[in-house]
Amino acid sequence: MGHLSNLLRLTLELSKKEAVTLAEEIDYLKSYIELQSLRLNKTLDYCFDTSIDLKLSEIFIPPVLIQPIEENTILHGIIPYRSKGILVVGFKEIDQGVCITVEDNGIGIEKSKKTI
Repeated sequence: MGHLSNLLRLTLELSKKEAVTLAEEIDYLKSYIELQSLRLNKTLDYCFDTSIDLKLSEIFIPPVLIQPIEENTILHGIIPYRSKGILVVGFKEIDQGVCITVEDNGIGIEKSKKTI
């Protein structure tokens, strides 16, 4: 219940803002992933890979920007995998911003080939 109440509280707080710090977004993502992990009976491990130089409280992004990507990764990549899922969310400073990556060990996306 603690993870659910924290997620709901953060959702209400962050949805009122035009931008949130990367630190706030990571807190939100942790609450979401913890809730999903409980739902999946702890068959999900995760980590956040942040650059040492990255100042998480000084970088602003739109609220709840990454959560839909994580949700899609869990629902369509990790759950069908039927083994312990691993989710890595990375943040790396680049020239004029931040590169955000979401990686998992799930089933992946089937690549279609097109012939022209």
